[in-house]
Amino acid sequence: MRPMHPILFNRVMRLPSSLRSEVLEYAGAASLADDQIKSLLDDICDMIEKEGQTGTGTCLPERLYAA
Repeated sequence: MRPMHPILFNRVMRLPSSLRSEVLEYAGAASLADDQIKSLLDDICDMIEKEGQTGTGTCLPERLYAA
């Protein structure tokens, strides 16, 4: 498994536990690069926001920063 950029790791740790474990498993098994993880997290945040689950602290402004 590649080391994950600290900002991306922080974003992953803010996910609900079920999503967090799936993302960590997938990122490790697929040896994703940071840009791929960022894209995955952006997609997850978009889905969470569309479902109206904002206010959970999951998708904070850090999602705008490039890793």
